[in-house]
Amino acid sequence: MKAEQLLYWMSNQGQGTYASFKRAASQVFAGHDDVSQQVNFLRWTLTELSHATFFVDEGTNWRIRPPSLLGLATGSSSRTVLSGARSPALIAEVADNARRLGCDVQTSDEDFGLQRIVLSASSDVLAEVAAATKSVQLAYLPDHVLTLCRELDPIRNYLDTADEGKPAHGWDITSFNLTKHSWQKEIQTRSAIECKSRYYEVAYYVLLDDGRYLKMPGKREAVYASAFLQQKELVSYNPETRQLTTPSTAPLPIPFAQVATLCSGRPAQLTAVGRVYDEVPAVIAATIMLLTGQRLPPSYWLTM
Repeated sequence: MKAEQLLYWMSNQGQGTYASFKRAASQVFAGHDDVSQQVNFLRWTLTELSHATFFVDEGTNWRIRPPSLLGLATGSSSRTVLSGARSPALIAEVADNARRLGCDVQTSDEDFGLQRIVLSASSDVLAEVAAATKSVQLAYLPDHVLTLCRELDPIRNYLDTADEGKPAHGWDITSFNLTKHSWQKEIQTRSAIECKSRYYEVAYYVLLDDGRYLKMPGKREAVYASAFLQQKELVSYNPETRQLTTPSTAPLPIPFAQVATLCSGRPAQLTAVGRVYDEVPAVIAATIMLLTGQRLPPSYWLTM
């Protein structure tokens, strides 16, 4: 089974437990060495592409997102990617309507066998495609990436509003080394702290110089909050290639990763230098870097 078929199953189910997703997703990676890690990568990809939401209401459930044409942040004409719940019949209906109305339709296989379906036309025509789709209510959101940008919460806010806590006794504790980009047993101040129990419970903190532990909502937020405190660079941007890069072990917090991913509608590529997001406009790269607490070299502004 490929991830595309998994997405059809999720669309049919609508929602479910994470355990049910993990069982189904494991079939995509049958025979792989580290199935659990691959399932996590797929979960992140489905989230960043806005196909599904995981851990709904801080629980253990997932929920498929409504079918939508999401505007991308690239190209001179309006470009959208088909996201959310879908089926082979819906894909065929949307593609038929799009071609009949004069849209350019491009389909490609991406990571894990997920299909990337991009429609390009004027905004008026894309709105007609959405309206012509009768089997479901297909939303057309031309400014989706900009909307996501406006909703981004600066990493600094996580530190300013965090509750204090303390690792539970007997839990394994590691900290993230921002130079080596890896988790280690040596605990350092102003670092992201991961605490795990023998029952696989997990909690994340940032350890301050005065010994206080600030609770963080997740691993990614903890790492970027610590990078902000230490003024360490995790995100880089090449304005010539329009590629945004992060270390493979320090992915962007999910809301920021969604923005970077939906610039092109393509998942980040795992390369030797890290996670690489394609077709990211300079102004959006600048937004991501500033709000994650990263420094923005002055030369970036010359490309905007």
